[in-house]
Order: sequence, then C-alpha cells, then structure tokens
Amino acid sequence: MLKHLSIENYALIDQLDIDFFDDFSVISGETGAGKSILLGALSLILGQRADVMTLRDKNKKCIIEGTFDVSQYELETFFNDNDLDYTQNSIFRREINPQGKSRAFINDTPVNLNILKEISEQLINIHSQNEILTLHQSDFQLSVIDSFAGISDKVKEYALEFKFYKKLSSQLDELLEQERQSKTNFDYYQFLFTELENSNLKPGEYHEIESLLQLQLNISDFKSSVSQCTHLLSESDENIIERINFVRSLLQKHKSYFPGDVSLFERIDSVYVEIKDISSELNSIQDNIVANPEEIDKLSMRIDLLNHLLQKHHVEEVEKLIDIQNDLSDKLLLTSDLSEAVEKLRKSTHKQFEKISILANALSKLRGKAIPLVEKELKSLFAELAMPDALIQIRLTEAEILNNTGKDYIRFYFSANKGFEPQEISKVASGGETSRVLLAIKSLISKSNLLPTIIFDEIDNGVSGQVASKVANIMKKLSGNMQVIAITHLPQIAAIGKQHYLVFKQNRGEVVNSTIKLLSKEEHIQEVARMLSSDKITDTSIEAAKQLINI
Repeated sequence: MLKHLSIENYALIDQLDIDFFDDFSVISGETGAGKSILLGALSLILGQRADVMTLRDKNKKCIIEGTFDVSQYELETFFNDNDLDYTQNSIFRREINPQGKSRAFINDTPVNLNILKEISEQLINIHSQNEILTLHQSDFQLSVIDSFAGISDKVKEYALEFKFYKKLSSQLDELLEQERQSKTNFDYYQFLFTELENSNLKPGEYHEIESLLQLQLNISDFKSSVSQCTHLLSESDENIIERINFVRSLLQKHKSYFPGDVSLFERIDSVYVEIKDISSELNSIQDNIVANPEEIDKLSMRIDLLNHLLQKHHVEEVEKLIDIQNDLSDKLLLTSDLSEAVEKLRKSTHKQFEKISILANALSKLRGKAIPLVEKELKSLFAELAMPDALIQIRLTEAEILNNTGKDYIRFYFSANKGFEPQEISKVASGGETSRVLLAIKSLISKSNLLPTIIFDEIDNGVSGQVASKVANIMKKLSGNMQVIAITHLPQIAAIGKQHYLVFKQNRGEVVNSTIKLLSKEEHIQEVARMLSSDKITDTSIEAAKQLINI
C-alpha cells in the first residue's frame, strides 16, 4: 500500500509531500493542473525509464520517494533474495542528476530497474486510458484469463521451460551448421590426411635422405679418396703408421735422456694408436662402399615426394607436415564428435519440447475451465455498469506453434446490445463501453489476485450520468479489498471518495508550480460542486454536491 509520496524538482513540481490512505481516494483538478505529472513521478519509483528533460531545475537533481507498507504481502523472501533490508514501511527512491544519470534505491540500498519493476508489479497497478488500447491485444486478453484462473505462476514456470527449449533449439541449429560445414570439408580433409599418413613422415628425415643421396651420387670420387687415404696410412712403402712407429722406437731408445717427463712418450703412443684405428676404420668403410643405382632411385623418389608435400602445404620442414597431419586428424575426429554431439543435443531438445508440450496442454485445460466463469462474472459486472444486455465471448484457439505463453490464442468478442452477434471488441465497443469493459476486467482480476494498490487514471472517458455513478460504485467495492486511487474528472466518482485530493497550479512570479493537497470536508463539497457546474460554483451545485456525497 502506498502511504506517502515525496517529489522534488520534477516537471512543474518544485517540492511536494502527500500522505495516502488504505481505502478509496480520489484526485481531481483542472485540465493541465498536473495530475498526469503526479502519476509520471510515481511511475519512476515503479521502474519506468527516466528522462533528464523532466527536471524542473536543470542544475539540481530530481528525487522521487515513495513509502509502501509491505507487511501484508509476504515479500520477505524477495527482500532476502535480493540482499535488501526488509521493513514494514519500505522506502523506494529514484534520483536523476542533471547529467541524466539515474539511480534507484530500496531502503537506501542501490538496486537496478529490473528489481524495482519486479517488486512494483507485486505492489501497485496503474490503470490508465492508454491501457484501453491493450484491451484489444491478444496477449492482454490471455493474461486476463491467466490472472482470473490463478495460473500466472504456472505460466511463468512454463515460460522459463520454453526459454530453455528455445536455447537448446538455437544451440542445435548452430551445431547442425557446424556439422554441415564440417561434412562439406570432410572428404577433402580425409584425402589430405591419408596422403600424409601414407607418406610415413619422420622428423629430420629430409636432411638424412639428402645426405645419403649425395653420397650415392658421388660414390666413385668418395671411394677413391678413402682408398688413397688408407694407402698413405698403412699400405705404401713408407706409410705413416710405420714412420710413426719408427719415431716411437727412437724415442724409447733414448728415454733415459728425458728424465722426469714421460708425457712426450705417452703422446706419441696415443698418436700411433689413433692413426692405426683410423686406418682400420677407413679400410672397413672402403670395403662397404658399393654403388647402388636402385638406392639412388629410391632416395630420389623420396626427396621428390617430400618436396611435393612441402610445396603443396606451403611449409619448409617435414616437422610442419607432421603438425598439419595431426591437425587434420583432429578435424576428422571433430566431425565424428560433432555427429555424436548433434544426436545428443537433438534428443535433449526433443525431450524439452515434450516437457513444454505437457505444460502447455495443462495450461490450455485450465484456461478452458476458467473461460466460462470469466464470461459469467463479466456479464454480471456489465449489468452493474449499466450494460445489462452486453455479453462477452472468449474464444480460445490453438496457435500454430508453441510460444512463451503456451499454445493458446485468446480473442475477446463483445456485443453491447441484444440481437447482435459478438464481434472483436476493437470493432464494436464505443469509447465509454470500452472503458467500462476494461474496468469490469480490472475489477474481476483484482478480486482473484489482490494487489495492495490500484490507480485508475481517468479511465472514465466517455462515461457520464448514471453510468458514472455505477463506475464509482465498482471502484468503491474494490477499495474494500485494496487501496484504490482514482484520478477523475467526474463528480460522481469524486463524491464518494473517502479522501479527496486536489491538484492545482500556483504562480510564483514568473514560475508556475503544481502541487496537491488533501481537502477538508467543506473543500471536498466545494470541489465536487465545481466539477458539477463546470468551474462556476452555485448554490444549486453545492446542494447537488451534498446529495452526491450523501451529506
């Protein structure tokens, strides 16, 4: 319930503080006095978007603050879930600075607009002339049935499951596209991989094969050089080994002349042994050097293959070819993994579709049961609103595909008079009839889903006389269960308000300021009289006002 509203530096309002009460209150005022401004300010603390253009003084910030009694509406869990301090009288505040930056608070804790909107939907409903347009919309008509049937929570549960289904469907579409692209490339990747795999690539082999090929191509010259070396070392008449051995003998013969130094003899011995070993190894190499034309062909073919692969894949090393082969292997495995993933996700998506289908069917049955009751209740309310012959038909059809509200399509058909076939309400209802239909609907769903507060913003458009009194009575009845605030231009509605507020302008030099005040009993009579007599108060209008007020 709204207990207090404070507005500072908003549109035509400089400073305003007003208390509200828990039953039926009315707000009146001349056209342009600022009634809509008051409602606009209230909308800000209910989560509506802010506009810096609404600042009265562009150098000061705008502050809107509302105090709500939330003690009777089981909101402790909401406060705890959002790390908010819970108090019986909770303060919602909105600030807009001159730069256009907006901040929101609940009990002095900063919150985002989504939090503000979520809790405000559980506290207050603003019913305006603009909402008359929503009466013609299928979504609104469906929400009426859901609200009356008390299945709004079930609809929210379904919507979450539907959202998850759409997410799975989107993921499946993306995965299918990946699989399609992967399969398109699969044969090409397989060809490249097989070619590399069959080549049996080995790290470092290119340089090794190149060396072996050079050896085969130059084997005659190489063999001749090795033969010449072995001849000089061990086969000629004065070969190196025998000469070194002779040197060793001479030195050994005079070893005693080299007292204390044996390193010279060790070195000559080492040279002798090393030369003999080299000679032996060269002999072995010489024996194994054999020209092999087939080996040359084999090595040449291998080099040609490697060069072809290097050029084909635009790399310079066999090691890079091996990396490419491994990468191709991963891509081929990915195609296989994608197919498995697609199948798994397809099953999950189908399972989720079956789940939402069951939920949608359940919602449809509940809506079908509620529709006759809604039609009956509305007909009764129409009679109270001076439309005794009016009837409404609510037609439920199945949508082509499931959507975020289920599988149902709702349409309201209306007839105000006997003998006329009901048609879509947007085509047959007059402005006054539409206002009364919407009031009846609001009255109906408010009984089913009690909100702390409902505000009627001049919904009495096109209504007058006896009908206005009946509209007033409907609002009065609603105030028995909730706080009702009606912004009105009709004296019949203003007369029965338990509290009557007047919005008016004050001139302060060259500056105009809108303000509001709670009227006394006598002021209440005077304002109703003004509304009855089109601003010129007479004794007759005073008496008529007293009769409306039942004084």
